Amino acid sequence: MKKKIIIIGSGGHSNIAIQEIYKINKFNIIGFIDEKKKFQNDKKILGNIKFLEDKFNNKKVNLFCAIGDQKVRKRIVKRLNKSKIKITWIKIISKESIVYKNVKIDEGSLIISGAVVNINSVIGKHCIINTNSSIDHDCIIKDFVNISPGVSVGGTTKIDSDCFLGIGASIKEKIHIKSNVVIGANSFVNKNCLKNSKYLGIPAKKK
Repeated sequence: MKKKIIIIGSGGHSNIAIQEIYKINKFNIIGFIDEKKKFQNDKKILGNIKFLEDKFNNKKVNLFCAIGDQKVRKRIVKRLNKSKIKITWIKIISKESIVYKNVKIDEGSLIISGAVVNINSVIGKHCIINTNSSIDHDCIIKDFVNISPGVSVGGTTKIDSDCFLGIGASIKEKIHIKSNVVIGANSFVNKNCLKNSKYLGIPAKKK
């Protein structure tokens, strides 16, 4: 029997999550949580976050947060984790991705079609590993990290929480990217990155 699941967010990123959920064929989507209290693009909007907190107070529910912006995603997840809802955050691993058996992927993360996560790597909570991105061996990616389409991360790299890697960025092996860093699209990172910073260019420089 399929498990019931509620999706938080009804925008573009939710469309990707929906397709991956359909391919897995283990979940039945019963509706969406959004501030818009109506049908949107054929999605059944159940209500907003307050509705979810009230409706499922002291009840069990499977959730997936399909918010593309990791700062917003983190804010919503932290709020709900403080509520009285008994939440199981579902992780979604595309059947069309390549994820080695000994890779560890934490709750709420989404591995999208075409992504590769290589041996001994660890993916934290509520991360997005996007289309045709590659995470090489022995990498550690902390919570709420967005890896955009076409990103390549070299082996034994560590990416701390709340980072965003733009489309087509490349990260040299054995690099440490500290928390809350933005890497610009198509940039090449060959040195460690300081927290709360932006890096752009080839090679990437702090801006």
